[in-house]
Amino acid sequence: MDALRTAVLCACMAALGLTLAEGVLPVERFSRQIRLMFAALMMTVLLKPLTALHFTSLHTESQQTEDYRSEITDLAADAQAQAVSESILHALNQQLEARAIPCRVTGISAHISESGSIVINEVRVNGNLLTGAVCLREWLGSDVTITEEEG
Repeated sequence: MDALRTAVLCACMAALGLTLAEGVLPVERFSRQIRLMFAALMMTVLLKPLTALHFTSLHTESQQTEDYRSEITDLAADAQAQAVSESILHALNQQLEARAIPCRVTGISAHISESGSIVINEVRVNGNLLTGAVCLREWLGSDVTITEEEG
């Protein structure tokens, strides 16, 4: 920010100086030379402070933004998987209760795949594991691991 402020200040001072020089010198005779000098001086004055700027901060900020974006995306995916697990747990317990099976689902390990489908890895149950496992395998498929929790 200081380099930009310095560049603007230098440009204003150079413009003021060259305007005074144009007023003192004969306009007709040296007009082209004064304009050429003015353009060269203005480019030098404007570009010199800008060459001192370090653009690594822009790269660092974009990298930090990308890191934050990645972190937020991961947190959102975890929250979504947790919400899906809770919803499935509630629905399974309702079905077990509706069929009067003395079994209760206490936990589900699930995630959402890249294609957007829900993958259930493990179901933890409490109660009658034999009857509960039969119903759960019927509803969820045979590749789901069903484990019994004590308590």
